[in-house]
Amino acid sequence: MVDSIALPVAVLILGWLLAAAIGSWAYFAGSNNENNKSFRLPKFVIKR
Repeated sequence: MVDSIALPVAVLILGWLLAAAIGSWAYFAGSNNENNKSFRLPKFVIKR
């Protein structure tokens, strides 16, 4: 029973860490860019 609960939680945590890493990279990449105010929302989100 513990494994059936631990596996989804581990996947959720890993997914959250991956999203946090991508988000922080996009934030620093945007802050280093000259046009950083328009980079607050990622461009691939605007296209969708």
